[in-house]
Amino acid sequence: MIKKDYNKKIPIEMQDKWQNIVNILVKTAGSSDALITRFDPPFLDVFKASDNLE
Repeated sequence: MIKKDYNKKIPIEMQDKWQNIVNILVKTAGSSDALITRFDPPFLDVFKASDNLE
């Protein structure tokens, strides 16, 4: 199995868009949290989490 490079730099603009998406998901789905994760075997890294304060 060939290991992929998951540690690429992600532009700040893209990170801001992802943050907005997880915040909207929490508000519209009625969940307490939403995450964007990155799989880097054998780890699952949390890359973005909603900043819901409720």
